[in-house]
Amino acid sequence: MARPVAERFWEKVEKGDGCWSWSPGQRNTGYGNPFYVTKAHGVPPHRMAYELSVGPIPTGRVIDHLCRNKGCVRPDHLEPVTQVENIRRGVRHTGYCPRGHAKTGDNLIIEQGYRRCRICRTAQKRAA
Repeated sequence: MARPVAERFWEKVEKGDGCWSWSPGQRNTGYGNPFYVTKAHGVPPHRMAYELSVGPIPTGRVIDHLCRNKGCVRPDHLEPVTQVENIRRGVRHTGYCPRGHAKTGDNLIIEQGYRRCRICRTAQKRAA
Protein backbone atom coordinates (compact mmCIF):
# COMPACT_ATOMS: atom_id res chain seq x y z
CA MET A 1 0.00 0.00 0.00
CA ALA A 2 1.30 3.48 -0.89
CA ARG A 3 2.32 5.72 1.96
CA PRO A 4 0.48 9.04 2.42
CA VAL A 5 1.86 11.97 0.40
CA ALA A 6 2.34 14.10 3.52
CA GLU A 7 4.40 11.39 5.23
CA ARG A 8 6.64 10.94 2.17
CA PHE A 9 7.08 14.71 1.82
CA TRP A 10 7.88 15.70 5.42
CA GLU A 11 10.47 12.92 5.87
CA LYS A 12 12.55 14.75 3.22
CA VAL A 13 12.56 18.05 5.14
CA GLU A 14 15.43 19.02 7.44
CA LYS A 15 13.84 21.17 10.14
CA GLY A 16 15.84 23.69 12.13
CA ASP A 17 15.37 26.91 14.07
CA GLY A 18 15.38 29.01 10.89
CA CYS A 19 14.67 27.87 7.36
CA TRP A 20 13.73 24.25 6.68
CA SER A 21 15.79 22.64 3.93
CA TRP A 22 14.61 20.26 1.24
CA SER A 23 16.98 17.28 1.56
CA PRO A 24 16.69 16.04 -2.08
CA GLY A 25 18.68 19.12 -3.02
CA GLN A 26 18.24 22.21 -5.11
CA ARG A 27 18.25 23.17 -8.74
CA ASN A 28 20.77 25.73 -9.97
CA THR A 29 18.04 28.36 -9.53
CA GLY A 30 18.06 27.80 -5.77
CA TYR A 31 14.59 26.21 -5.71
CA GLY A 32 14.24 22.68 -4.39
CA ASN A 33 14.17 19.69 -6.71
CA PRO A 34 10.56 18.59 -7.34
CA PHE A 35 8.64 16.34 -5.00
CA TYR A 36 6.95 13.61 -7.02
CA VAL A 37 3.37 13.07 -5.93
CA THR A 38 3.23 10.37 -8.62
CA LYS A 39 5.98 9.15 -10.97
CA ALA A 40 4.81 11.65 -13.59
CA HIS A 41 3.72 14.59 -11.42
CA GLY A 42 6.45 16.66 -9.74
CA VAL A 43 5.61 19.66 -7.56
CA PRO A 44 8.00 22.36 -6.34
CA PRO A 45 8.58 21.51 -2.66
CA HIS A 46 7.78 25.01 -1.36
CA ARG A 47 4.36 24.81 -3.02
CA MET A 48 3.75 21.31 -1.62
CA ALA A 49 4.75 22.45 1.89
CA TYR A 50 2.29 25.33 1.73
CA GLU A 51 -0.54 23.16 0.41
CA LEU A 52 0.02 20.43 3.01
CA SER A 53 0.19 22.91 5.90
CA VAL A 54 -2.18 25.71 4.95
CA GLY A 55 -4.31 24.57 2.03
CA PRO A 56 -4.70 25.25 -1.68
CA ILE A 57 -2.76 28.13 -3.18
CA PRO A 58 -5.29 30.75 -4.31
CA THR A 59 -5.78 31.05 -8.06
CA GLY A 60 -3.48 33.63 -9.61
CA ARG A 61 -1.00 33.49 -6.72
CA VAL A 62 2.56 32.26 -6.44
CA ILE A 63 4.41 31.35 -3.26
CA ASP A 64 6.79 34.01 -1.98
CA HIS A 65 9.63 33.07 0.37
CA LEU A 66 9.46 35.68 3.13
CA CYS A 67 12.93 34.56 4.24
CA ARG A 68 14.25 35.15 0.67
CA ASN A 69 15.68 31.60 0.69
CA LYS A 70 14.28 29.83 -2.40
CA GLY A 71 15.20 26.43 -0.98
CA CYS A 72 13.17 26.91 2.20
CA VAL A 73 10.00 24.85 2.74
CA ARG A 74 9.04 26.12 6.20
CA PRO A 75 5.31 26.95 5.95
CA ASP A 76 5.47 30.13 8.04
CA HIS A 77 8.19 31.45 5.70
CA LEU A 78 5.83 31.09 2.71
CA GLU A 79 3.06 33.42 1.54
CA PRO A 80 0.81 33.41 -1.52
CA VAL A 81 1.14 36.68 -3.46
CA THR A 82 0.68 37.89 -7.02
CA GLN A 83 3.61 37.43 -9.39
CA VAL A 84 4.00 41.22 -9.58
CA GLU A 85 4.31 41.44 -5.77
CA ASN A 86 6.72 38.50 -5.70
CA ILE A 87 9.00 40.22 -8.23
CA ARG A 88 8.76 43.55 -6.38
CA ARG A 89 9.77 41.91 -3.11
CA GLY A 90 12.60 39.97 -4.76
CA VAL A 91 14.14 43.10 -6.24
CA ARG A 92 14.05 44.79 -2.85
CA HIS A 93 15.77 41.88 -1.05
CA THR A 94 18.99 40.52 -2.45
CA GLY A 95 20.60 39.62 0.85
CA TYR A 96 20.83 35.85 0.23
CA CYS A 97 22.36 33.71 -2.49
CA PRO A 98 20.26 30.99 -4.20
CA ARG A 99 21.68 28.43 -1.73
CA GLY A 100 20.41 30.49 1.22
CA HIS A 101 23.73 31.90 2.50
CA ALA A 102 23.47 35.46 3.84
CA LYS A 103 25.46 37.89 1.72
CA THR A 104 26.68 39.93 4.68
CA GLY A 105 29.86 40.45 6.68
CA ASP A 106 32.76 38.18 5.72
CA ASN A 107 30.53 36.22 3.33
CA LEU A 108 29.84 39.26 1.13
CA ILE A 109 32.18 40.03 -1.75
CA ILE A 110 31.66 42.67 -4.41
CA GLU A 111 32.76 41.35 -7.78
CA GLN A 112 32.28 43.32 -11.00
CA GLY A 113 29.68 45.45 -9.26
CA TYR A 114 27.64 42.48 -8.02
CA ARG A 115 27.04 41.32 -4.45
CA ARG A 116 28.28 37.72 -4.32
CA CYS A 117 28.29 34.93 -1.75
CA ARG A 118 31.88 34.11 -0.76
CA ILE A 119 31.01 30.50 0.18
CA CYS A 120 29.45 29.73 -3.23
CA ARG A 121 32.09 31.70 -5.15
CA THR A 122 34.88 29.73 -3.42
CA ALA A 123 33.11 26.44 -4.23
CA GLN A 124 32.75 27.49 -7.89
CA LYS A 125 36.46 28.33 -8.13
CA ARG A 126 37.44 24.99 -6.56
CA ALA A 127 35.20 23.10 -8.97
CA ALA A 128 36.78 24.89 -11.94
